[in-house]
Amino acid sequence: MISSCSQLFYYPNSILYSDPQDNGFKLNEVRFETKDGHSLHGWHFPNTLDAKKPKGLVLFFHGNAQNISAHYPHLMWAREQGLDYFIFDYRGYGLSEGSPHQPGLYLDAMAALKLVHEWKEERDIPKLIVYGQSLGGAVAARALEDDPKLSEIDLLVFDSTFTSYTEVASRKLGRAWPLAYVLVSDEYSPKESYSKFKNPVLVIHSKADRVVEYQNGRDVFSLLATDKKWFWELENAPHSAVFFVKEGHYRKKFMDLVDSLSPNSDKQ
Repeated sequence: MISSCSQLFYYPNSILYSDPQDNGFKLNEVRFETKDGHSLHGWHFPNTLDAKKPKGLVLFFHGNAQNISAHYPHLMWAREQGLDYFIFDYRGYGLSEGSPHQPGLYLDAMAALKLVHEWKEERDIPKLIVYGQSLGGAVAARALEDDPKLSEIDLLVFDSTFTSYTEVASRKLGRAWPLAYVLVSDEYSPKESYSKFKNPVLVIHSKADRVVEYQNGRDVFSLLATDKKWFWELENAPHSAVFFVKEGHYRKKFMDLVDSLSPNSDKQ
């Protein structure tokens, strides 16, 4: 019963929705391994301003459905602003091995964080941004709590995400299934994680979000203890659509924020 209810959060498939190379986008296929031996698949997109000297690197944790071939367009525009972009699939999604579950996605997130930290050091990349969208925000937040190099991340972004698996289940299924919160595990809930971040943090949520209700975003923001935090409240945008509304307004706003942050390498 617990397992079946947990599937509320995972809807993976292996359909190729869009091939970036068919659209003329240069990419590097990436394979990396988790601590428990699963091979994960991802795409690294070099920025288009200066491939040898990126302004920064964004690690993207996508939402609960489909795979990276459906999610990668979200930040492709950032390549034109000098940011390298890495998106990967959790176990059971796309070309990644295994089946999704909370402990497994935690290990996937830890492996992805380790990989981008290595890239940052090897390639002398000045800024590292971790962007978690919807389910990906919760997965990222819980792993970040245990990231030994958390202090080296310049910006954390939690877009349309939540604090607790049980609370989301209760809000989504509460009327039809009053005991939903009992049947969903919160073992890897990020609720306690948000208060431990000292990094700059951006939270994004739309008041019109019908997938993850707006209150979830306010809950995330209220738990943050960092002195540098921002909340972008969208009025009429659908779920996870911040960079596809208002004719590029939020794209510019995002880059202005990134540019305003001093690289952590300058602070050490």
